Amino acid sequence: MSEGERLISAGGKFQLGFFNTDNSSNRYLGIWFYNIPSKTIVWVANRNKPLNGSLGLLKIEHGTLVIQDNSGQAYWSSNTRSLSSRSTTTKLLDSGNLVLKYDNSETYLWQSFNYPTDTMLAGMKLGWDFKAGMEWQLTSWKSAEDPFAGHFSYSMDPRGFPQLKLFEDNITRFRSHPRFGGINTSFDSVITSIFVYDSQEAYFSYDLHDQNSLVRFLVNYTGKVQHYKWNTQTLDWTLLYESPSDSCEEYAKCGPNAVCVIVNAVRTCECLPGYVSKSAEGPDTLDPWYSGGCIRKSPFNCSGPEGFKRVKRVKLPDLVLFEMNTSMTLKEWVRLDVHAGEEEKFELPMFDVVMISQATNNFSHFNKIGQGGFGPVYKGQLPNGQEIAVKRLSETSSQGLNEFKNEAVLIAKLQHRNLVKLLGCCIEGQERMLVHNWRKLSIVEDEI
Repeated sequence: MSEGERLISAGGKFQLGFFNTDNSSNRYLGIWFYNIPSKTIVWVANRNKPLNGSLGLLKIEHGTLVIQDNSGQAYWSSNTRSLSSRSTTTKLLDSGNLVLKYDNSETYLWQSFNYPTDTMLAGMKLGWDFKAGMEWQLTSWKSAEDPFAGHFSYSMDPRGFPQLKLFEDNITRFRSHPRFGGINTSFDSVITSIFVYDSQEAYFSYDLHDQNSLVRFLVNYTGKVQHYKWNTQTLDWTLLYESPSDSCEEYAKCGPNAVCVIVNAVRTCECLPGYVSKSAEGPDTLDPWYSGGCIRKSPFNCSGPEGFKRVKRVKLPDLVLFEMNTSMTLKEWVRLDVHAGEEEKFELPMFDVVMISQATNNFSHFNKIGQGGFGPVYKGQLPNGQEIAVKRLSETSSQGLNEFKNEAVLIAKLQHRNLVKLLGCCIEGQERMLVHNWRKLSIVEDEI
């Protein structure tokens, strides 16, 4: 493909070609939305090595995609040299994914979705492939007109509770809530979030409710993670949400044991109850720009009236490092008699598989909200309108029927007001499912 030529996806959603930004002669190979007035670049191949003063050419050479100038000098390649004699071809999909594959095969030798730049599209992943040792992350442009890799990156920290983090170089500037994702719930009507965490992968992805809508996540050069949707009325991009949304969302802005609050558009740092600032005469309310954190007013007294204080609208701590007692696993515990010889019996409601299937739209991919080592999780709605979350045990699980029953009863007996309630279970044939009450994570976080 030469300068001036375009590769357009079959459905006319994206196009691939050479471009240059305003006030620059540098040439890049990129992908952008097709047939909208705003030229919105979503991927750049040679972002760190542009062509300057010469025409570009994209070709397949020995099973590798290569960008060359008119003298034959290479500026970028997919590094996928094929040892096979089979011919290869490249294709731009309607998802915006540029793929290199063998003819008459759907196995990809290389795909642009594995090498994102600053934009995340539906179907892309943000996280880790542990088996391949590959990380999927977004990296901002250097400036509004320069695609060179900038200072900001958005990636997943899989340690502890996986969460998405925004970095400026190597410094954390923002983190999502310690749940798998960090996508604002105002986006629920536009996308279906997908969270996967198992021994092979840990990533966030999303699907579109309306496959004709145009949606993108962007890490811009100013350090904002922005969520956009194309507005067909105004013919422009509508900003649905951005993070950090205010100065209090910036990472550790007030330091340890302090809370950032905004009152009348003014940011203030406050110590948690029972804490004062680290300075000798430290007050409970700190200077708005103070980031030294707070310390306890008095040491812990295990024999005294110590307790827990509820603080609303505060993220859970950054649990990257934690200590775990593994003297007994859950599997070992559920093998025991959970009634411990007591006369009391604990009745757990049973759901039939037909009802659960109908509630989850036959376990539709669009209802899938997560994946773990136990199997997938689906969101559903019962005939009475109640929303539920269904954990469907993987068919490869070695857990027996009695172990499953004991685990279900144990979870039900361990209910806590800040835990999602177990409504019942489903046991039919080979099916093993736990049915929980659905509660939006933002509500749970507000209560903690």
